[in-house]
Amino acid sequence: MEPMPTCGPHKRLNHKLAIALALPGAILLVLLSLSCAGRVAVPPTATPDYAALETQVLAKLYGTLTAKAPPPTHTPTPTDTPIPPTATHTPTPSATPSPSPSPAPRSPVLAYVHVMADDSANIVLHDPQLEEDEILTRFAEPQSMSDITWSRDGDWVVFVSAHDYIHSRDNERNVFLIQRDGTKLRMVTGDYVDPSVAPGPYAILKGQVVGGKCPCLVCAQGVASPVTTDKAGAFELPGVPISTTWVRAVCQQEDCASQGDVALHYEGDGFVPVTITVEARGQGWTQASLSRDGDILAGTSYRWTLDEEGKRQYQMQGVLYDLQGRYLGALDVLTDTTLIGLDWSPVEDKLVGALTGSKKTWLWLWDSVGTSLGSLVEITNTEQEILSAANPVWSPDGMYVAFELHRWYWWGENKYKTDLMLVSATGKDLHPVVETEWGFEASHPSWTADGRGLFYQLAENSTGSTNLNPTGGDIWSVTISPQATPVPWTEDGLSYLPAWSPPGRPVPKPDVLRSGK
Repeated sequence: MEPMPTCGPHKRLNHKLAIALALPGAILLVLLSLSCAGRVAVPPTATPDYAALETQVLAKLYGTLTAKAPPPTHTPTPTDTPIPPTATHTPTPSATPSPSPSPAPRSPVLAYVHVMADDSANIVLHDPQLEEDEILTRFAEPQSMSDITWSRDGDWVVFVSAHDYIHSRDNERNVFLIQRDGTKLRMVTGDYVDPSVAPGPYAILKGQVVGGKCPCLVCAQGVASPVTTDKAGAFELPGVPISTTWVRAVCQQEDCASQGDVALHYEGDGFVPVTITVEARGQGWTQASLSRDGDILAGTSYRWTLDEEGKRQYQMQGVLYDLQGRYLGALDVLTDTTLIGLDWSPVEDKLVGALTGSKKTWLWLWDSVGTSLGSLVEITNTEQEILSAANPVWSPDGMYVAFELHRWYWWGENKYKTDLMLVSATGKDLHPVVETEWGFEASHPSWTADGRGLFYQLAENSTGSTNLNPTGGDIWSVTISPQATPVPWTEDGLSYLPAWSPPGRPVPKPDVLRSGK
C-alpha cells in the first residue's frame, strides 16, 4: 500500500486526518501511564485540558449505556360476550370487533453530539414538539464521535466512535448501532463480541508483546477487561472464551500508537501461547451509511502508517459490510484520489461519494456492490484555490445532493473555509447553499424530511484542520425552498454533527433558538 501523496490537497487532507485520528491513542495514554512510570459559533471553543481529564477518563473509559426501557406491553381488546336472544326472538346484531390499535406517529427528533460538563461527548436526541432532550449514550471519552446518521425507517441511530475500541480486533474507530429508545447498543465492526454474552468455558491466555517501548494494553474477543503487560512485555489474560478467535495489543510510545493482533488457537486444555508484534500503524472508520433495506453498511475507512520522517500517511477506502460485521467488498475509485464520505440513495440501491484529486474534485456514483457508475458532478480547481468535496447526502426524495466544498486559498497566504453546495441528481444546477467567511466551515449537512431545509454544523477553522472529529461548534439551519438566510439553532459552542430522523419536520422558525444544555 503506497502512502498518500503529500502535495496539493492530499497534504492538507493528511494533516487534517492526523489531528482527527490521534484521539484513540490519547485515550489509551491515560490507561498506560499507570504502567509506564460546540457549538462554536463565534468565538471558538477552547481545546479540553487532557491532563486534567486523565483521572476521570480512566475511571469512566468503559462506561456504556445501561438503561434500557422494557418494551411496551399491549393488552388485547377483550372479546365481546354475545347477547342472548330476547323473548321476542328479535336477532341481536353481531358485536362489532374493536379495531386494532394504530401506533401513534412518532415525533421526529434531531440527533446531535453535545459536549457534557465532564467534557465527554455523547449523542442527544431533541424532540422539537416537546422541547425536550434525551441523552442517548453514556460514554466517558472526550471528542470520540465522528459521524451520526439514521436508518431509513428511523428506528436506529448509526454512528462512528472511538468508544471502547480496545474490544475491536484492529480498529481505532468503529461503527455502532443503537435504537432510538436507547436500547440494543452494539458495535457492528471490528469482529466484536459482547463480553456479557460471550459463551464459556473460559481459559487463561499467556503471551508476549514484541515491539512496544512501554507496557501495552492487551484484550481478546469477548473478554470483559483488558490487562497491561509487564515491563518485559509478558501478559496473562484471564476469562478468555475458548471460542475466541483473536487477541490484540495497543502500546502508546512517544506520540503515536503501536498496535498488533494475532489469531488464537485452543488445543486440548488450553490456548497456545502467542507472540504479538506491534507496529506504528492504525485503521478504522470515519463515517457510515445504512442501505435503505437496512442490510448493508457503506462507509469510509482509513489506514495509516509512518513515513520516513515519522509523519502519518493515510489511505482512504470506500467499503461495504453487512450488519454481522462481515466484509463484502470495496468501491472502485479513481487512481490517486481521496474518498471522504458516502451515502445510500433513499430511492434506489445506489451510492454517492466525494472524491478529490490533484486538480479536480468530484461527486461519484456506485451501484450496490461498489461498481463505478461514473461522475455526477466535476469541479476543477481555480488558479488561486484548491478544492475538495466531502460528505455528500441525498435529499429525502433522491432528487438532490448536498455536500461540503472545502476551499484552500493558497495564493499569497493560506486561507481556509468550507461552503455547503447543492446539485441535482442529474448533475445540474450546481450552486452554493451556505457560503461562509474565511476561517469558518459549514459541514455535516442533514436534510429535513420535506427536502426544504438543511441542518448543519458551523465551526471556526482558520488552519484547515479536519472536521472529521470536531471538538465543538454550533448547529445552524437553512431553508432551501424558498431560499432563506441561515439561522443558529444552538449558541453554546458545544454541539455538532446534526442528524434529523425520518420522517423529519420542516426547519424550525428562527425564534427557536437554543442557548445551551
